[in-house]
Amino acid sequence: MERTNSHIFFDLDGVLVSNRFFTTYYLDKVDEKLKQNSIKMNRSDLLRKIFNLFNEMLISDNKEERVKAFDWDELIRIIFKKYEITWENMIEEFYNSPNLKNYVRLYSDVKKNLDWLSSNEYQLALISNGLSKYQYQVLKVLKIEKYFKSIILPDYVGEIKPKNAIFDRAISECNLDNKDNCKKHPYIGDSIYFDIYGSNMSGFYSILLSRRLNRKMKKLPINERTEEFNKKENLKKFIKKDVLTSR
Repeated sequence: MERTNSHIFFDLDGVLVSNRFFTTYYLDKVDEKLKQNSIKMNRSDLLRKIFNLFNEMLISDNKEERVKAFDWDELIRIIFKKYEITWENMIEEFYNSPNLKNYVRLYSDVKKNLDWLSSNEYQLALISNGLSKYQYQVLKVLKIEKYFKSIILPDYVGEIKPKNAIFDRAISECNLDNKDNCKKHPYIGDSIYFDIYGSNMSGFYSILLSRRLNRKMKKLPINERTEEFNKKENLKKFIKKDVLTSR
């Protein structure tokens, strides 16, 4: 019997990898800089500014202003400019240091599942919104680069999820040029907007993976979780949170 899903596509952060760097170490450094310049801004307001700016740049009609990757340093630099504060790049230096391993880890089920998929001759690929100079370091530290036949990142394409271009590059690199073929191959992500909407628009079969289910959801069987999630009131809440916090 011919296998119909020989390719499986994954997002990285929030699906395979838990990355605490940005929400802990990095934002602590941003907070320090704000305090040094006597600017009061709580963490929730800072995050709101970051994600609002990102979303504005994502949908900008000006191609030069349009965001081409989720680059925290660039976003902070733009926000700080309004306060006449300079911000030096710090992510690349940190990602090239031994400290990175203390902030990134594989979810407990990832290694065994990647091993199983590879041993059963599935072709695995990554599609991420992170810059290559960061994502490759994560893959290297966690020793999982070897599992992926293709790694598609925004600085190679010039666009990010949910834009069709990045998914189209994945189709091309995996020799799935006939879009009808894509519908047989799942894309697994943790964002309704960037992953599910984007991959659906490009003809993929998408799977939403949530690593942070609330207690009520965890108690339900998987099929009932889907029904609960799809209730109008729950879907609205999830989408609003998703657009503001996903990357």
